[in-house]
This record gives sequence, C-alpha cells and structure tokens, in this order.
Amino acid sequence: MNNGFYSAVDAHVAKYILEECLSKQLKDKTRVLITHKLESLKYVDYIYIFKNGEIVAQGNFEEIKKTSVYQEIEENVNKEAKEEEEDTEVLERKASSRKSSSKEVQEIERKKSQRKETSYHEGKEQKEMMDKLMLTEDRQTGAVTFAVWKAFFDYFESYLYLFGMFIAIFCWLGFRTATDFWLAHWSNSAEGETDHGNGFYYGIYVTFLLGANTLLFCRMAMAVIGCLGVSKKLHTDMFSRIIRAPINLFFDRVPLGRLLNRFATDLNVVDLQMPFAIARISIPFDITWKLILCGIVGTIWVIPLACVFVFLCAKLQKKYFSVYREAFRLCKIYY
Repeated sequence: MNNGFYSAVDAHVAKYILEECLSKQLKDKTRVLITHKLESLKYVDYIYIFKNGEIVAQGNFEEIKKTSVYQEIEENVNKEAKEEEEDTEVLERKASSRKSSSKEVQEIERKKSQRKETSYHEGKEQKEMMDKLMLTEDRQTGAVTFAVWKAFFDYFESYLYLFGMFIAIFCWLGFRTATDFWLAHWSNSAEGETDHGNGFYYGIYVTFLLGANTLLFCRMAMAVIGCLGVSKKLHTDMFSRIIRAPINLFFDRVPLGRLLNRFATDLNVVDLQMPFAIARISIPFDITWKLILCGIVGTIWVIPLACVFVFLCAKLQKKYFSVYREAFRLCKIYY
C-alpha cells in the first residue's frame, strides 16, 4: 500500500484504514506499506528505512527509534512543523494586533520561500534521478517490416486460416463476376424469346448473390477468429514474461501505465482493428480483377491507363501512410 493512497483522505479516515483494514481485516496477510509519515510506523511489524535506493536501517519500531537515522528524520520533521507553527502564530498575531514590524513579516516570508525552494530543488533532483532510471519507450519509425508481419502471422492458430481467406477471396471474386455477367445476360434476354421465364433468371441471380455474401462472411469470420487467437497468445506470452520480470531491473524502470497500455490499448487494436485490416487484403485483388475485365470486355487501352492510375494511387498512398503511421505511433505514446 502506498502512502499516497491514504494521504488523499482525511486524517480520521486514514487512521481507520490503518487500524481496521491493515491491522485487523488483513492481519493474516502479508502487507507492504510505503510511507513518509512517522505516525504510521507504530502500526507495522518490521521497518526498512531507505536512502538513495539503499537500506540504511531496519528493525521493529522500538529498534528503529533508537537509530540515528530515525532520530535525524524525526528531528527534521519536528523542526519543520515547529517553524510552520511559529510562523503561523506570528502572522495571526499580526492580523489581530497590527503591531508586528514589517521586518519580522519579511523574515518569516523569506524563511517560507527558502523552505519551498529547498523542497523544490530536492524534488527536482529526485525527478531527474527517476528520469535516468526509467527506460524510455521505444518507438519504431518507417514502414512496417516483413519481420513484424511474419511475427504477427506466426501467432495465428494455423496458416490454414490465411490459405482459406485467399481461397474465399478468389471464390468471392468469381461469384461477383458471375453475378454481373448473369445480370447482363438477363437484361439482353427479352421475355418470350427463350424457354425460361424471369423466375429462372432471378433464382440463379439470387444464388450467385448468396454465394458471394456467404464467402464474404466466411472471409471476415476467419479473420476475426485468427486475430482472436493472436490476441490470446500475445496476452499469454506478455503475462508470462511480466510475472517473471525482475522487480529492480524492470518494474522499477518501466511505468505501470506503459504496461497497462500494452494489455489494454494494444490488444484492443489486435481484437477490433486487425480483423478489418486483414479483410481489406481483398481490395487490391478486386481492383486488379475489375481492370482485367474492363480490358477483356472493353478495349485494350484500359491497361496502360490502369497502370498510370495504379502508379499515382501508390504514390499518394505511400505519402498518406507515412504521415498517418507516424501520427498514430505518436498518439499511442503520448495519449
């Protein structure tokens, strides 16, 4: 339990937490209390006093009170409390009698300012020391490498998911093309010129549509199931490494918020965003197939125009993705 937890509550609430919760309800449990309040030490069984990351004194409360370290701390605390009390009394007398000299008031204000400055410098030194101890968060730059994609797909339950997705994409393209051609054939066939009525054409058209939509659903389902398996394995591996990480070399140097971000935000991306990203693999195949059909049904001049179109799109997409990717990575770190 950290001292900051009950520093934010009233004094009687903090006392109730220490006496009723830590001392009674949790008396059969191992409890760790980190505090700078000397009045809290009477509730604990064994005490360690740290200075600059090292243990300078240890023992029970009675033993600790006899050490020079504790006496020095107690003397400093009492001195600060006494100075604050004296300054408050002088200011109260000044407010009531209006007879205190300006020099006396200035001296009190100077002492207060000096104590605040000393406290500020001490806090700044501690912050600088903590900044040196903390590991800076790594941030990748540039395009996502093939090794990253390979590591991601290695976490899939099976590569059959990927193989099945590509089969579903090509079959979906086939049903989509068959639907368009059948609709054109139905439009060109006048009523009465064939032995089949509109019901026949409509039935086959609906069959093609159902086949295309079924394959679309299967493709998305395989992406979702595969990403859920990836998320489960990633969570298991991360948790296994976290519980085995050394305290002094890892937990003391990595902020807890960074760990929570890995387990919450990053896994949320794998759960919710990656299935749609993988499902969009079909877009290049769809565009390529439509351009081929335009070249077959229309004119061969579609091919060079398509090459220019693809080249311009690739250049624009490269610029857009470079900005989007870096902005996304920055947002992941600072928010």
